[in-house]
Amino acid sequence: MNTDRVPPHDIDAERALLSCILLKGSSEMLARLSEDDFYRPAHGLIFSACLALSLAGLEIDHLTVADKLGDSLEIAGGKYYLLDLSGVMPTTANWRRYAEIVRRSAKLRRLIAVGTQIVAAAYESPDDADALSSECLSWIMPMQDLGKTRRGTIAALADARIEAYKHPTPYFVAPISGVKLHFGDLTIIAARPGVGKSAYAVQCADVWSTRYKTAFYSFEMTADELTDRIISRRTKQPTEWTYDGISDSEALLIRKHTEDLRDRDLTIIEASGLSEIEMVSSLRAFAVAGGKIAVIDYVQIGYETTKQSENADLTRFSKVLRRTAKSAGIAIVALSQFSRSGDGEEGKITYPRAKHLRGSGSLEQDAANICLMFKYPPAESDLGRSARTELRGKPHNLAADLMVKPDLIRFHWDKVRHGRPELDYGFFRGDSMTFDEIDQENRE
Repeated sequence: MNTDRVPPHDIDAERALLSCILLKGSSEMLARLSEDDFYRPAHGLIFSACLALSLAGLEIDHLTVADKLGDSLEIAGGKYYLLDLSGVMPTTANWRRYAEIVRRSAKLRRLIAVGTQIVAAAYESPDDADALSSECLSWIMPMQDLGKTRRGTIAALADARIEAYKHPTPYFVAPISGVKLHFGDLTIIAARPGVGKSAYAVQCADVWSTRYKTAFYSFEMTADELTDRIISRRTKQPTEWTYDGISDSEALLIRKHTEDLRDRDLTIIEASGLSEIEMVSSLRAFAVAGGKIAVIDYVQIGYETTKQSENADLTRFSKVLRRTAKSAGIAIVALSQFSRSGDGEEGKITYPRAKHLRGSGSLEQDAANICLMFKYPPAESDLGRSARTELRGKPHNLAADLMVKPDLIRFHWDKVRHGRPELDYGFFRGDSMTFDEIDQENRE
C-alpha cells in the first residue's frame, strides 16, 4: 500500500466556504461540519471560532473571528489572512456545494485511516477472523453518522422546522394496528415462538410492497418457505396442502389467486450466509436502488458471534441496524424473540414487556418503535373466555371467534417515537398464515 500519497482535500473549497461564512455566517452554514472536517488546521481553527460566535448569537466577520481566536490567531494565519478570506467570494450562493466538497473529502480521509487500521489488524493474523470482521464493522459504522450532526440556535431550528411542516412527512402503516412508521427508523416486532411473528412480518412485507420497494431478509426460513406462506395467504389453504402434489387445474387456480404478486415490489433474500459487513453492504445497495423497507427475520440469529457475550454481540448488531436505517434513509423492521424470564406464572395471563426482549437492553434503546405480540389462550379455556369477554366490552366484535375460533393476538405498540403507544387486536389464522382485523365499532 502506498502511504506517501496525499490524502483527499480541496483547499480552494475550504477557503471558499470560510469566505461565505465570514460574509454571512448563518447557523445553517455551520450545522453539518466540524473543525476536524478541514484538511488545513488553520481552517479548522477559523471554523471553530465562527461556530462559537454563532452559538453565542454574535456577529461573524474577520474582526470578531480574530478576537475570538485570541492566542490562536497567528496559528490560524493572522488577521490579514482572515481579511483575505473575506474577499475570496463575492457571493454566498454556492456555499452548499463548497460544504459538500469539504465534507466529502473529510469522509474519504477517515475511510483511508480506518482502511489502514483494518489492513494492519488483518496482517496480524488473528485466530478469530469472524471476531475481527465484527470489530472492523464497529470501526466503520460510526462514520455513517459523521457530518450529519446539526447545530444551531433554537430560534433558527424552530424556523427550519416550521418550514418543514408545510410538506407531508413520508410514512407507512403497520397492518392491523394502523401505527405510522417512518423511514430512517428501526422498528422491533417481538413475540414468543408460535405466536406468528414471522407470518405477521410476511403479511406486512406483502402489504408494504404494493407501494414501496421492500426486501425480506430471512436468517431462518428459505425463500421457498416464505413464498409458500405468501401463496397460502391468497389461496386460504395450509402450506402442506401441496406436499402430495397438485393437479394442473389446482395449479391454474393457484396462479389465478397469485396474479397480484406481479404488482408487488418484494425481494426475498436468504441471509443466513451473510456476514454483518455483507448485510450492511446489501442494505445500502438496496437503498441506492430505491429500496424503502427492509424486514429482518430475526435479530437474535442475524449477528456474528464472537468471544464476547451474547449481549455484547447483539448490542453491536442493533446499533449497526439503527445506524444503517438512519444513514441510508430506509425503514428496517426487525423481528425479535423474548427471553424466558418473562414467561410468567402458569394459569395467569402475563403480557410481555419491552424489558423481556431477549439478549440486550440496547434493542429497547435503539428501536424507534417496539411492537409486543401476545397470543391469548384458546377460546374454550377459562383464561381464553375471560379475555374475550373483556374485549367484547371495549367494544370489539368477536362474532367470528365463535365460528372458526382463530387465535386471538394482542398487538401492544409499547414504544412509538413519532406517535403514541397503541393497543390493538387481531385474529391469526394459522392454516393460511393470515392476520385479520377485529371490528371495533360493533358489539355482538
